[in-house]
Amino acid sequence: MPDALVPFLVLVNTVLAIALQVPFARGVTEPRSGARALRRAGLALAVCAALLAVPAGAAPAVAIGAVILSCVALTAGELWQAAGGWELSYAYAPEDRRTTYLSLFGLGTSAQDMAGPLVVALVLGVGSAGWLALAVVFVAAALLAGPVVPLLERRPSAPRARRSGVRRTDPGMSAMAPHPHTATHDPVTVRAADSPRAHREWDLLAAPTSFYCGAPWLEFSDTDHVAEARYLVAESTENTESTEVAASAGSGGADGTARPVAGLVAHWSPRENNERYVPERVFPDLDRADVLTLGGRRGYLSGPLAAPGPTPARRGAAFGALIDAAAAWRPAAQGRWWWPYLTGEDAGTVRTALSAAGHGPVAARLIGADCSIAVPEGGLDAHIAALTAKQRRTNARRELRAFTESGLRIVRATLAEHVDTLGPLLANVQQRYGHDHSAGQMTSLLRRQADHLQDSSVVFLCRTPDDDRTIGFCLAYRHGRSLAVRVVGFDYDRLPGAAEYAQLAVYEPLRYCHESGLDRLELGMESFEAKCRRGAALRPLWALSHGLPAPAPGTPDARRDALLAALPAYEAELFRTATEAGPA
Repeated sequence: MPDALVPFLVLVNTVLAIALQVPFARGVTEPRSGARALRRAGLALAVCAALLAVPAGAAPAVAIGAVILSCVALTAGELWQAAGGWELSYAYAPEDRRTTYLSLFGLGTSAQDMAGPLVVALVLGVGSAGWLALAVVFVAAALLAGPVVPLLERRPSAPRARRSGVRRTDPGMSAMAPHPHTATHDPVTVRAADSPRAHREWDLLAAPTSFYCGAPWLEFSDTDHVAEARYLVAESTENTESTEVAASAGSGGADGTARPVAGLVAHWSPRENNERYVPERVFPDLDRADVLTLGGRRGYLSGPLAAPGPTPARRGAAFGALIDAAAAWRPAAQGRWWWPYLTGEDAGTVRTALSAAGHGPVAARLIGADCSIAVPEGGLDAHIAALTAKQRRTNARRELRAFTESGLRIVRATLAEHVDTLGPLLANVQQRYGHDHSAGQMTSLLRRQADHLQDSSVVFLCRTPDDDRTIGFCLAYRHGRSLAVRVVGFDYDRLPGAAEYAQLAVYEPLRYCHESGLDRLELGMESFEAKCRRGAALRPLWALSHGLPAPAPGTPDARRDALLAALPAYEAELFRTATEAGPA
């Protein structure tokens, strides 16, 4: 058998799996159709094994043809087995113990990975007779698939209300079964991939949300290779108002075709190196537990990716299906997940949707806050004129005047051509605030950002009047109608003390937003007092979770107290009021 045939077979398997996964799974909507899919899978795999018995002693053309056909049969068997297996696993897992049942079901893949090589080695040692014996085993398995459903239905505890509902497809490779919380709704299908780019509608779903939910940032954050990622998109056949997203996906809804409803990224990161994305480091009262992180693991601002139009119940069904698919992907999490850094509105939307779909309980805890500025029509001058206190207005004008008199100037650029200059300046800031990050590490970080985010990058360079040297910078990214300030860096030894931080991190980005027709300037977390005194509005951020213990009622919230202590008095009172009742 020529070696060149191997990559061709891999290509055939991949192309067929991508092209046929939805058609093969479409008819698998209830247990009996799941059993039929398993029966077809056994017969297809039997054909595959029988064809592999042909090559021994056959002419080269015949042998190659048999191997190619066996690859086709193997792919069909995989697709039918995945659709049928997931259908039955979800349909007959008791709701109160679904996580346990699905975790055990997921161990089948591990058992297959361990036993498969040994079985194939034994078959190869025997030769054609071994492949024919394996074919007989597959035929027997196919015949046994038929009686499975009647046996399960006769169990006293067998669930009865799972004949339609949410159908999930793991497009990498498998079709998943009805989600019981929405049995009265049209099917919702979940497609999964290892990259957001695999979903052409991802960025349209992410457009109304944070920059940190978009494909470019998520792809960049995955380049540290610390976590495994799963990108999931839920589709529904129900007609909604999401015409733009549907057009991108090439589907409608009114004609029975699927259209995107929601999206979600899940990360499995037992060795997470960012303390702010480790639940027990953020909330010291929690014991260590392996959990799925939803919504991204860098950026400190997440949000639900949802198309407009669906009702809360349908949106909840979609989010529930996405979360269940993520849980099935990593059974070791035992159904535990957390979704950090949601605004109050977004946290409320997710909780309401999941509650409407009967998917819970979902706990909410205050995790932090961030700052933003709504860009006024009059730009920077109007912003300063609207500051809440006369002293703040006076200070802002003094800062602008001091910067002008210093002779320093701001130059706008993009990231890639300045990476080597900016890395050491960023390292200076990191080291000043207690982080052991070298200039080389920060340069490498910025270079990776440039590789993925160059097109949306905006860099504000602060340069000296005498030698035009860069002594400070601010890196921001455009997303939709907003600008997200990401980092600043300084050459502290050369700063003249002309309010460089205020100019780079607030005033100049605000000018840019006004000139570019952007609506919002996102300033991120930390440095609350400096940002608030220059007109930023404070916004509480929340973490949702399932499967993690919630604090007892009346327990003092140390995180909230620490945030209140870091705020000016006016903003502290607003923040106290905004966080008393939990997320909106």
